[in-house]
Amino acid sequence: MCTLYHGTETTGKYASVIFVVLLAADRYCAMCCPMLCARYRNYCIAVSTSVIAWIIAFSAAIPLFLYSEVIELQTYRTEELNKSVCIAKWPSLTSARWYITFSSILIYAVPLALMTYFNYNVLKKLRKALNN
Repeated sequence: MCTLYHGTETTGKYASVIFVVLLAADRYCAMCCPMLCARYRNYCIAVSTSVIAWIIAFSAAIPLFLYSEVIELQTYRTEELNKSVCIAKWPSLTSARWYITFSSILIYAVPLALMTYFNYNVLKKLRKALNN
């Protein structure tokens, strides 16, 4: 149950970030290059990009499906005996660092850069339209 919870929770978080980027990209496409993007804004492309987004999110969360487990807390307080937590128990510190670095870049840095680019250009287009 722990593995399922940790993996699906992370998959959902990652998918949320990816879908926000896709929404920003769609807005950018519609406003900044409507002629070029007109042929790509259809049902088939929408479903395909959604499936790809879920595949990326699930793939990025696979290590949590593999390494999550319940561990018992060892405390000296009597009121906290028999507590357990669900954590990712990595095979090594290096693998934990690689995963954190990879997921930070894939799910934070790249989406932030893309959303900044898309929203900046949409804002620029709106300001230009307002001034004309």
